[in-house]
Amino acid sequence: MEAFSLTKAPLVDRAHRSLAPKPGPGERPRAIVARLHYYTDAVNILHKARELQRIKMRDMNISVFPDYTSKTAKAHAAFNDIRRQLMTQLALYRRLKGCCFGHVQLTMSLVTAW
Repeated sequence: MEAFSLTKAPLVDRAHRSLAPKPGPGERPRAIVARLHYYTDAVNILHKARELQRIKMRDMNISVFPDYTSKTAKAHAAFNDIRRQLMTQLALYRRLKGCCFGHVQLTMSLVTAW
């Protein structure tokens, strides 16, 4: 709670360490997986983590990542190529925007199969 400057402590349903072997001295500690009762608490923590970028508490760095199911992670990964293409087109548009070439129309079609 103190690392994220939250107004109230989140309600944790359960928390446990990951199933990795116990690290030796000087190695990184195992990840802790926490199940929060309220979705808004998880969103607030993820938002604060993104906002702060580097979270330090008692001389330790803390990293926070969303834990998606494999199905959701695969669905997100399916859009990586499209996202990359859109960013390329956006960069091209920004470069051409100041030029007097006339109107440039950028279109992308997105077809998904769920």
